[in-house]
Formats: sequence, structure tokens, C-alpha cells
Amino acid sequence: MRRNRKQEINIFSMSALDLFASALGAFILIAIVALPYYLNTDKHKYNHKNIGNISAKNKFFIITMYWIEKQKQDIDLIIKDPSGRIYSYKHKSYKGIDAKLIFDAVNVKNGLEMWTNYKVSQKGTWEIYYSNYSGNKNIKVYGALYTNTGTYKFPIHIMSGKVKKKVANISLGSISSNVQKLKVEFF
Repeated sequence: MRRNRKQEINIFSMSALDLFASALGAFILIAIVALPYYLNTDKHKYNHKNIGNISAKNKFFIITMYWIEKQKQDIDLIIKDPSGRIYSYKHKSYKGIDAKLIFDAVNVKNGLEMWTNYKVSQKGTWEIYYSNYSGNKNIKVYGALYTNTGTYKFPIHIMSGKVKKKVANISLGSISSNVQKLKVEFF
């Protein structure tokens, strides 16, 4: 008997492909259901954290804030530096200063706002605020500070109505010419 040369050779049968597609669909469904529980972290049990000493060279701060909601929101990240300069959607950067607000999410369901300062040279205290510009209720807002010493999560804040909440103070003091003390106070 002759073999038909036009016959296709299938590595996977249709039932095997159906099985793989079903498994992928089940994984995606479980991931979507589990996502809110994965992101929900307990509030910090402390009001401040002495991060310790950091090198005076190569210091950087990155502050992030984000939310994941079912309806569109507009939460603003506001930073006040030791010199009194305020970074927000109104004023994202200042001439001659390395710090700037690089992401400003406006009226979105899943938003991210980010402020960076890649050459921290000032001593003093930075004040971090969240402002609920949209005025919606019960919005969980997450945030973190990233430095050359590590990552420090802010407590989760629930924003309701047009409010402005102070989230943290970040203090940088001098110990010597090569070492500085970093402290974060949460609210």
C-alpha cells in the first residue's frame, strides 16, 4: 500500500491543543481572581523606620504611588522637598534640580504616579502626600520608596472624597562627609 504524501503530520492532536488552551484559561482566571489578595498587604505595625546609614555618594529616591480600581480615578502624588518646592501635576520639575514627577496618571482605572531624584544632595525632610482629585470613595492607594539601600513600602491608604493625606516624611541627615542617616516616618 502506498502512503499519501499530502497527508499532514500533526505533533499535537486537536484534543491535546484543547487541553492546553483550557489549562491556560484556568490559570488566567485563577490569576485574575487572586490578584487583589496578592496586592493586599497588611498595614505596617510601626510609625517610623530608621533605615540606617547610607553612602553620601550615589544616593537616589524614587517614590511611587498606584491604585487598581474598577472605575476611573485621579489620585495625585505630591512631594514637598526640604527647600519647600512642591512637585505635583501642576509643577512636575524645577530648572536646575534633578528631581521630577515623571508619571502622572489622569482619570484611569489602574494608575501609577512616580517621582524621581537621582542625585539627592539636600539634607532635610521630604513630605509625601496623596490627593484624591477625583473625589471617589474607598480607593486603596499603595506606595513605596526606592533608595540605594532598598525598597520601603508605605502603608495602604483608603481615599474617600476630595481629601489630601500626608503619607510619609523622609528625613536625610548628615553623620560625616561620607555617611548620611536616612529615616522614614509613616502616617
